[in-house]
Amino acid sequence: IVWQISDKTKLTGYNDRILKDRGADQIAGVDPATASGVWKSPIYTTGSVKVSSAVSNRILVEGGFSTNLERYTILAQPGITKVRGTPEWYTQVMKQDLSLGTIWNFIYGGENYGRFPDRYSFAGAVSYVTGTHNVKVGIQDTFGSYRRTDDANGDLRAIFLNGVATTARILNSPVERFDQLHADVGVYAQDSWRIGRLTLNP
Repeated sequence: IVWQISDKTKLTGYNDRILKDRGADQIAGVDPATASGVWKSPIYTTGSVKVSSAVSNRILVEGGFSTNLERYTILAQPGITKVRGTPEWYTQVMKQDLSLGTIWNFIYGGENYGRFPDRYSFAGAVSYVTGTHNVKVGIQDTFGSYRRTDDANGDLRAIFLNGVATTARILNSPVERFDQLHADVGVYAQDSWRIGRLTLNP
């Protein structure tokens, strides 16, 4: 969306929202009924708003805000995930035969997981332009959080070779990790002088 607020001021806005679900995500060798993944995207969107204004014939002021949210989950098929601590939870684990290339009994990635990264950004700048002298100063800041969750039946993956159980990969689920970026600030200044055929950029 572009809105020409006045002769000197313009506002632009943008948003792209993805609504996407995958009912049975899988690779070759995966049992569709018990090991394919269900992808959901509660919110998966990017957007921005920017305003620019020519304060005078030499001064331009700009400011904006943007977001990027990519929250999604990949979960086992309905009924496959069991209640933690029950007999079914201990036995309904992911089983993978490395010789046959097959996976069954639980989601093929080995864990139900969620990924919830949120990022926000602010930016502003002032430009002074004469034709022989151009100056631009600005500031930008980005911040946000990233929450990740992992959980698996039995807290393990059973590994087979040609139908024979060989090893178990022990998991430390359930896991929930949370990263917080409070500020990533940048301040900049650009200066350009043109003297005849010579341009200086300090």
